[in-house]
Amino acid sequence: GGRGTNAKGILDHLQQSHPDVYNGAQYTIMDSSPSLLELQRNVLLHENVEHDRVLHLKSIDMLEVAERSVDFLEKSEVLTIVIAMELLDNLPHDKISVCNKTGTTLQTNLFRDKKSGQLNEVFVPLEDDLLSQIVNIYPSYIPLQGYSWIPSVATQMLTRVFEERPNAGIVLADFDYLPPPDVISTSSQTRLSQIADGEPLVTDMNDVDYECYLTS
Repeated sequence: GGRGTNAKGILDHLQQSHPDVYNGAQYTIMDSSPSLLELQRNVLLHENVEHDRVLHLKSIDMLEVAERSVDFLEKSEVLTIVIAMELLDNLPHDKISVCNKTGTTLQTNLFRDKKSGQLNEVFVPLEDDLLSQIVNIYPSYIPLQGYSWIPSVATQMLTRVFEERPNAGIVLADFDYLPPPDVISTSSQTRLSQIADGEPLVTDMNDVDYECYLTS
């Protein structure tokens, strides 16, 4: 969704250059933010109220989509194009590991130390329904050793897209590279989490980088 400028560009182009496609299209924007949905509507309709005929705004959270607790797309064979711009890096990830002794897949839980108030990681046998579904369908996500972050919500969201719209095409645009975090100025930090494959970059609203998500 964002600010709706990409959607406006697409609909303007279809209307001007491919009116036959435009007249038969439905353009749905999904976002979890009510304020952004309102902004998107304003941006799209401010200069062209005709877009109101094809525009649909839907309030939805991708975590709930992944957990299958909400309706997502109506099942249909109709050609559907899913466009996701800088979405994947904003969706929740989960850290998993494997017990060296038993081979049991472990999930990461957080607990708060009663004295210090600090959050810490603890690895327990896999019990989360969403994670269990993912590693059963995609066992390659399970690390052979060490720890690994997996794109749990993105994986299930994409799985649902193709379950419900088997003729879907997907356009994904995201960062293919980000520089390593600059933690020199905060080198006194003590890392509180186990380093894992797919480690996220953690930056606060003041553009300060952190060693890990538990020190932010």
